[in-house]
Amino acid sequence: PTFKAGWTTYPTGSLTHEYAYNMTGNDTGKLVLADSLLIFTSTDSLVTLTVHIPFREKSIYKTVNYFNVKKQILKTEEYKDDNLLVMNEWRYDEKNRKIYHYDDNKINGNNFRKTFEYATDKKNGDVIVSESSYFNGRIEFYTKTYYDKNSVKYKEVRYNDNNKDIVHIENFYYGENGKLKERSV
Repeated sequence: PTFKAGWTTYPTGSLTHEYAYNMTGNDTGKLVLADSLLIFTSTDSLVTLTVHIPFREKSIYKTVNYFNVKKQILKTEEYKDDNLLVMNEWRYDEKNRKIYHYDDNKINGNNFRKTFEYATDKKNGDVIVSESSYFNGRIEFYTKTYYDKNSVKYKEVRYNDNNKDIVHIENFYYGENGKLKERSV
């Protein structure tokens, strides 16, 4: 069998059919089919289609996921019947770090875009991630996140839309077991 995602038809590598049942609270205990879910996976596992068929509605909900060869998610599309509701897109650099995320909501017309830049502090080797966040094409805020050599986040600084005024600073403190012990704003 095959399945269609976007404009392309893919050969099916695997097909999973899940069922959800409800049990009535009567003395007899009647089992009622409540939900059904089909998951199609392409032969190369780079595309998945999830078809959600609720029995109490006439609509069919679909989610399409596209992956790259490193199995990182590239794109997600959510549909109600054949109408696109939400589209998410990601991009990665050569070190497999996320550098771009775009969220386009077709229901309310809003879109969000985040870009990420990575730099290494030459003094201590810490990694600084600079994030720019946009809402409907207009810059909303900037964030700088600091990670130590062991990739543990220890500080986050949020700036407003002019990238100069600090909105807040968060510091993260960890216990001996490596779990977050305290967070101060």
